Amino acid sequence: MTTHPLIPMSREAKTPALTVLIDGMLRSWAVTHRPDTIPQTVPWGPVAAKMDVLTMVPKPRFNANHARLQSQLDCLPEIAKLAEKGQIKLYTTIEIDFEGWGRPGVVGKGTEMDLFRNVKIEKIPPALNRIMRWGGIESETKERKQHFLDGIREKRFLELKAAIGSKHSPDIFHLWSAEKARLDALLTADFKFINAVRNAKRNRRGIEIEVDVLSPSELCERLGPSHRARPCFSATGENGHS
Repeated sequence: MTTHPLIPMSREAKTPALTVLIDGMLRSWAVTHRPDTIPQTVPWGPVAAKMDVLTMVPKPRFNANHARLQSQLDCLPEIAKLAEKGQIKLYTTIEIDFEGWGRPGVVGKGTEMDLFRNVKIEKIPPALNRIMRWGGIESETKERKQHFLDGIREKRFLELKAAIGSKHSPDIFHLWSAEKARLDALLTADFKFINAVRNAKRNRRGIEIEVDVLSPSELCERLGPSHRARPCFSATGENGHS
């Protein structure tokens, strides 16, 4: 575990908190409700009018085809609890924020519908500042992000790409950012990326990767068997999207 000068000691164990960069998708999924329109009858002058009213409804659980992903989301309440207790310290970057623009989970952050509402998630600098590199960002798109990533020529990023695979460039950038900030782990539910990193480590392709890439369940297991997953999102309904 890296001792970071800005990290407080765990209030429970009196040991340095595990420092973790949290993936943007997990941050969005930590908001347990989504906006939806519900047909309602409301008073409208002397008559009752039927109209669609915008409200927040519980997100449905993922169906059986995505049971593995749902099992990871069920760990988020426990991770939020661990962060509140100071056993882990969560971080983000401006690049992760850019990726979240337009996601449904943006609505509801910081409210009672947000599992991390009582957790202070601090920002670390990205490994490379995009604004300094090409003059600013008016709107984020996949094409704009890929253009940025394709233009990076820094040695460490190229080493990681060669070892892990260029198709994982966005996540490699976050891994690189976590490395530069000397964090302990990158938290993600992208198992393709997790496996790619572990294959690179196993094959020893001339590269050392000190930051652990962990799924939510692995992070809970690392902190002890008492940290169990519990259901996240509505128990009724199904979400068939990945």
